[in-house]
Amino acid sequence: MFELKEKPEERQSIILLDYHSRRMLVMDPKEFHIDEKLPVLLIDVDELGKRSDIPFVKNIKSSGLMVPGNILIQNPHDSDIYFKASEAPINISKSKIMCYQTFFSFLGAKSFKFKKFKSISETINKEFSFKGETRYKMDESSAVESSAECDIKEKIENLLEKELSISVHYSGASPDIEEAEEWLRKKRLYNDVILQNLFESFKNMKNPMEKFEIKIRLLEEVNRVFSILGELNLSVLPVFSADIRAGYNKLFKSKIDFFVTFEVLWK
Repeated sequence: MFELKEKPEERQSIILLDYHSRRMLVMDPKEFHIDEKLPVLLIDVDELGKRSDIPFVKNIKSSGLMVPGNILIQNPHDSDIYFKASEAPINISKSKIMCYQTFFSFLGAKSFKFKKFKSISETINKEFSFKGETRYKMDESSAVESSAECDIKEKIENLLEKELSISVHYSGASPDIEEAEEWLRKKRLYNDVILQNLFESFKNMKNPMEKFEIKIRLLEEVNRVFSILGELNLSVLPVFSADIRAGYNKLFKSKIDFFVTFEVLWK
């Protein structure tokens, strides 16, 4: 866990330490619930900085993230790209949506239209249709979301409403099966059963569809990593200030996730 890990699946999160924090962890790893099998890299920032020949390290440095106390989350669709934990939900959501957009463009789609957004947590569900209608469903257990969940929800809503086009139009060229398959593999989406079945139908028939609705779950991978990080006992490390610890504790306990539905048209 303290040695540089080059395999992507072994470094889904990187925790950047200073010298004193790393020494505390090495001396008593069990005290901090450290397990070598976890896909987490805990490493001295100076030690990692010496390996700029490795693509993911180079990207971290060029993004200005090589700072002690930063907890970084790997983009599940590009293993050499990392985001600060606080920014991971919004950036990974954006990356995932754009990966799907590109896949459908390779299949010759003419448009990719936003239809509905649904947030899911243990406390509140909220749906948005493209007509602007809003519906609430309150769980009986609680009607109050954590501040971290509210912040994530607000950023996702802003992403859909302002940063990403609600409707993207393409030229509608003939499907490029080889490019579509390569894109699925490159972006680690090849095991998505829905995309795989859709891809197979295009392999066997020429333009077999006119319309298709795809529902994308945005934060499943992020929440899995947050859950792992939430089990680590890192709060006493000197590299983390009280404010940083409080922010991480709220973030890693967040249970919110989102489904966003898009309509894909070929004709």
